[in-house]
Amino acid sequence: MDINLVGAGIMNSVKPYCRKHVIESLEASEFALLNTIIIGFILVVYIVWSKKSVKDICSKYYTLTWTQLISIIALSIITVTGTILKLTHDKKSNPTFTNGLIVKGITSAIVITVGILFYNETYTWKTWLGIAMIGIGLYLLG
Repeated sequence: MDINLVGAGIMNSVKPYCRKHVIESLEASEFALLNTIIIGFILVVYIVWSKKSVKDICSKYYTLTWTQLISIIALSIITVTGTILKLTHDKKSNPTFTNGLIVKGITSAIVITVGILFYNETYTWKTWLGIAMIGIGLYLLG
């Protein structure tokens, strides 16, 4: 297993609790805006720190195809919509960790299903066992 994935997993496990703590005082849209401003600042610091030229970064944007542009716009819309829906739900619901498990489990099952139906991906018996375990886990949590 890649150490970067482990680190990302550990950091992501803290997000629901931080989000729940802040969302008690802010509405979903206010939280999303503040979070976006902070993320933008962190990205600017990262770009400056990594000594990447903004010109070089922007020049790559001009090479994107129309389908890639539509995909990034769709991804942005999905991200904002999903974030607002999740924040609204988290504000009304107490078991933050359980909510995250349910969302991640359903998302995993949907991604695998889309991969099978639209991209003709094949999976091993271990993957199917994992899907079954997700289903059983969601049933037990519900």
